[in-house]
Amino acid sequence: MLDRIDALILAIPVVWYYWILIYSPDRRSTGLLAADGEGGKAAASAALHKGLLETAIHFGSTGSIGRQCLSVVEALPERFGVVALAAGANLEELIGQIERHRPEVVSVGDAKRADELSRLLRERGISPLPEIHHDREGMLVVGTHPKADIVVSAAVGVVGLEATYEAVKLGKTVALSKRRF
Repeated sequence: MLDRIDALILAIPVVWYYWILIYSPDRRSTGLLAADGEGGKAAASAALHKGLLETAIHFGSTGSIGRQCLSVVEALPERFGVVALAAGANLEELIGQIERHRPEVVSVGDAKRADELSRLLRERGISPLPEIHHDREGMLVVGTHPKADIVVSAAVGVVGLEATYEAVKLGKTVALSKRRF
């Protein structure tokens, strides 16, 4: 029970951050109308490539905080897009996230999982495949993605610390949410 309460308490600042981004009076509207279904995804995709959306990277995307942050992104497709995801071992959850968000780059915990992820994505007919990386180098590739505006760092422990630091050095906005170090 305590872990769930901790997760909720620590997820609140990240969700609050997205709330501020959305409702802050100095934020300019993208000029897009929210649309449901494939039309909404197409509009969001077009806006993402035109630079009208805030783009995000999520470290720890398959954990409780990462899933909550991605639910905010999914609720506001006209405002946010995802360009990269990093996860440890939960490939099934990550595959669902890849199907929904179509990131350009993903990273997993190790080479074995990277190979398995590639195989599973091909079996499901997901195309185009994202670049798949792993380990420390994968986290760095994700954390320094040139199209990202926001980096949500919610990976367990110090796993994403170096990549988060690199994102800070590049001037990216970082939303840090850690339960355990």
